[in-house]
Amino acid sequence: MSGSGKFLSGLLIGTGIGVLTGMLLAPSSGVQLRTNIMHRSKRYSRQAVDAVRQYLENVKQGRVRGEDLSTQETEEMLDRLNRTNT
Repeated sequence: MSGSGKFLSGLLIGTGIGVLTGMLLAPSSGVQLRTNIMHRSKRYSRQAVDAVRQYLENVKQGRVRGEDLSTQETEEMLDRLNRTNT
């Protein structure tokens, strides 16, 4: 995994842990908390998929150097993201 890929994954994991911790410590009812977790997890999941999609597009177009990704691997990952997010 390249340096930017490691940074992106660390950022996403850290953000997720921070959001979950904040929500668990916030004063709200159990039903409201579960609803908030569900809505936020869907939103952050979409944002993560969009960020990965944008990164792969940048690799594909040569704007970012994808050290560990071939053009075929990039295309396959984009196809999988498009299928799972539609």
